[in-house]
Amino acid sequence: MVATIGGFLVVPALYRATVHLWHYNAFFGALAAAGVEPGAVRPVVDALDRDPMVIASFAFWILGWLVGLLVLAFGAWRARLVPVWVPLALAAGQVLDLLSASAAPKLAVSVLMAAGLFGLSRAVAAGLDTRRVRDDAAPRATGAVAPR
Repeated sequence: MVATIGGFLVVPALYRATVHLWHYNAFFGALAAAGVEPGAVRPVVDALDRDPMVIASFAFWILGWLVGLLVLAFGAWRARLVPVWVPLALAAGQVLDLLSASAAPKLAVSVLMAAGLFGLSRAVAAGLDTRRVRDDAAPRATGAVAPR
């Protein structure tokens, strides 16, 4: 149940992050391609930073990504779906990401997050394979009992 709650937080947050990055890169890329001076863009960026909708969507992303991912990972560990290193790698990656600003720690963040997400994805893939086997072995509507 805990992992499910984490999943419900993470999935929309990842979608929101993807849309945000696409819009952000498209907007500022178009301005740069059009030759707009960086100083002329500053008032627009400042207005976006103060916009309540932008602030709310950013808060939603932070909640989903930071909290939701940890809830998902620790819930999966509690359910014995992943080894303990998976949530610990994700937690360490997020803490290091929040505390660091230079390139070397950010590289470590990427390695930790990639390892943790790889561990989670293996658990999901294994769960899907197990579910498929269980569905195939389920009794049919004819009343026949599946062989064991």
